[in-house]
Amino acid sequence: MDFVERFTSARGTLLDIGCGTGDFMVCAQTYGWKVKGVEMVDRAAQIARDANGLDVITGSIDEIGNLPEKYSLVTLWDVLEHLPSPRRAFQITHTLLEDNGILVFSIPNLRSFDRYLFADSWIGWDVPRHFYLFNERNINHLCEISGFKIIKHRTFIGGKGTFLLSLIQRFPARKQSIIDAEPIFSPLLWPYRQISYLLNRGPISTYVLKKVAGTIDSKLCSNLG
Repeated sequence: MDFVERFTSARGTLLDIGCGTGDFMVCAQTYGWKVKGVEMVDRAAQIARDANGLDVITGSIDEIGNLPEKYSLVTLWDVLEHLPSPRRAFQITHTLLEDNGILVFSIPNLRSFDRYLFADSWIGWDVPRHFYLFNERNINHLCEISGFKIIKHRTFIGGKGTFLLSLIQRFPARKQSIIDAEPIFSPLLWPYRQISYLLNRGPISTYVLKKVAGTIDSKLCSNLG
């Protein structure tokens, strides 16, 4: 949340799309944000409501385009790659944001060291759950046709967990041994993770976008799913 707040002028309303059981929403609440969530998986949404007392809608991003509220911040953590139409997701997000509102999202990083190290076993591929993976050119185009401006791009999260998942993907028969050995090899990987973050080659890319004035070009939008 500290990273996100560097790009917001004040604590306001936050919509977390694909919120899961609401962990990020709980964190944002402690910082003083007024939060709302959207989650497709009913069981996860119910946990967010019952266990964490959160305001969460069960449904997809396509079902929330007509929400009457406007939000100062929308987040899509590890969501965009799972959607059949990222262009549609950005269009809906644009309508939900206040003028100059902020969109923050994370996606697998195609330029990550892990991708080259693990090749076909890299967890970022995650077929068939991932519909799309994006390079910087894709994201720039998506922002251009959807009414957003990139104000920050960084890799700084996910290095430990994604490395472990990719390792298990490479050696599935040794899954339990890998899990048991994780406390030993994880500290040894610390320099690798930090260097990958520093060079923007970590496994997860985080983008911060600002909504810009103007009308979205629907003709241009048809060029991207």
